[in-house]
Amino acid sequence: MSFPPVCAYHYHAAGLRVACDLPLTGLIPAKAADGLVDWGSPNGEACCAVAPDPDVTIHRDTLLPCPAAASDPYAELCFDIDGVMRLAIRDGRRICYDPHPGVAPDDLAIYLGGTGLGALMHQRRRVVLHASAVRIGDSAILFCGPSGAGKSTLAAALVDRGHHHIADDFCAIDFAEDGTPMVAPDGRRHKLWDSAIAGLGHSARQGGAVRSGMTKYYVDPRANVAVSCAIAAILLLIPGGPPAIQTLPRVGQVVAIRDNAYRPALVTMLDQHIFYFESAARLARECRIARLIRPLDYAELDRTIDVLVDFLEN
Repeated sequence: MSFPPVCAYHYHAAGLRVACDLPLTGLIPAKAADGLVDWGSPNGEACCAVAPDPDVTIHRDTLLPCPAAASDPYAELCFDIDGVMRLAIRDGRRICYDPHPGVAPDDLAIYLGGTGLGALMHQRRRVVLHASAVRIGDSAILFCGPSGAGKSTLAAALVDRGHHHIADDFCAIDFAEDGTPMVAPDGRRHKLWDSAIAGLGHSARQGGAVRSGMTKYYVDPRANVAVSCAIAAILLLIPGGPPAIQTLPRVGQVVAIRDNAYRPALVTMLDQHIFYFESAARLARECRIARLIRPLDYAELDRTIDVLVDFLEN
């Protein structure tokens, strides 16, 4: 007789209830209340007072070597993360992992909560962008860009100004019945380099390292949103200066969305090129898409935010 895995840790991520058999350090434990939540100081405790039927289960398993390509990638996606673990993403509901010897749980968590959940979102046919998101007023603003573009830093600075954190690292997008694009909160902490923590004055809220030997750390957002928000704008961060907004032609907007898919190789593996092109066109029709030029100097953050707010208000 086989028994289901024991999953003592529960989270809300990308609009889904997630149960895991080890703590996912980067995610915030599930709470009973919905709506706007003030998370306060970091809290890594498990919370079991959630529905017994999670949308996603993450658990350890013994996996055979990954095949070169799955016959049905919507049934199973396999990855071998060199030196860390093997992963199998199954039916958009289950993430199985087989760690390499000696890998620390926190190092497993960064891949399970990042690559694992991101791949599962693709498998569930969600539009997934490599982005951070903040609620300004009643709407969500997404910041896209490659690693190092400052997505998390700008989001954290906006939260310090009284706005509300929605997502970090990736954004899972759906379309409401009326066509409005919506982003689901991912229950995730900011991931900030030590220089950003110092520049933003967040040392008192600095948590553990994102990965062993890395000087990037988890920082709890001051306030999190626990419900999906309509997307008003998607901004492509371009490091440089001075702060400015650059408009894009419609074709450029569609290409920019496609190019900022989370883990673009998954779009190919799941043959989602047409799906992403059509979704990008819908996003371009329903929300504003532009470039945000921003200097990397922390002293210029306030001026960058002023330019951003002026763009949104006009």
